[in-house]
Amino acid sequence: MTIAEICLSNNLGGLELYFYDCCRWFHESDQNLKVAVRKDSRLHKLCKQNGIPHISHSSRLELASWLRKVEADVVHVHHKKDLPATAIGRKLNKRYQLVHTRQMAVPKSKKDPYHALLYGQIDLLITITDLLKKECEQRIPISKDKIRRLYYGVPEPDRGIVPSKLNDVFRVGLFSRIEHQKGQHLVIEAAKLLLAKGIKAEFDLWGDVMDEQYAQVLKKQITLHELEKYIRFCGFNANPPNEMPNYDVILMPSKNETFGLVLAEAMRAEVATIGTRAGGVPEIIDHGENGLLFDWGNAGDLANQIEKLYLDSRFRKELACKGKEKADSMFNRTLHFKELQVLFSDVVKKSKHQ
Repeated sequence: MTIAEICLSNNLGGLELYFYDCCRWFHESDQNLKVAVRKDSRLHKLCKQNGIPHISHSSRLELASWLRKVEADVVHVHHKKDLPATAIGRKLNKRYQLVHTRQMAVPKSKKDPYHALLYGQIDLLITITDLLKKECEQRIPISKDKIRRLYYGVPEPDRGIVPSKLNDVFRVGLFSRIEHQKGQHLVIEAAKLLLAKGIKAEFDLWGDVMDEQYAQVLKKQITLHELEKYIRFCGFNANPPNEMPNYDVILMPSKNETFGLVLAEAMRAEVATIGTRAGGVPEIIDHGENGLLFDWGNAGDLANQIEKLYLDSRFRKELACKGKEKADSMFNRTLHFKELQVLFSDVVKKSKHQ
């Protein structure tokens, strides 16, 4: 089976990193693979640096032309902006099956003639949560039997990494872009509330600054509450799972995360987690069983959840242990890609029997 992986995005966020992970997995497993990325994009450079064979295009018009001639059984598209070109290619080249992994929410109905034509070319739509699957069933013009849910898979952390965490310091880590919807301001407010109770937790904010104005507001907030000793901006981290064992807790205070990859990574690293009670996060964390949830916008609620784990190390370790059990079985990278290959094979077999 020949697989073509497509992503012409210029960015390098969760969607693009998942695309790259697909490319790396199929390349390392000696799958017959074709890869298309945008010329001079960050994905282009990443594929080049890591020896993944690829074709670079300057535009989606070039992509559509390439797809007319590509000899693939499955074309796997990730970014929604690539769908028109791949749908045109599918209409002109009936040889391959078009698969789209939907990673973003569907906030409104797309049952208009344009989207009906677009999604009519898709042979399989994969969603990353059950919540997103329901949204797609309700708002996208595609039959339910063509929609499948497949959770992200994350790798087992490097067990050769020795945590450098100091045992007498309670450390909390965040790994996300610095922007309002990611909720760093709530963490600062929670830190202020905890300090007022004598809880001197330390917070590391990892991630690129996407909103400079918001970052300046955060820094002023830190200074105003005299939290400079307790909150640090650490910049981009290329390998969060290997850093996570240095923390007692990993937070994801995002407003509405579709999945919450960082939480799955932390759970596999056997670190206690706290996430927002919104989006796909409640599918990852079962509150009180393998992690904790709080209501977004409620810094007091967040502070209370952190305090529980600060005061009860036994409970914290229990959550971490059960979190790892769940993540190893449900968010396992190896199992994820084995199931993805089965989905690809099934859609190809189905087409041959039609």
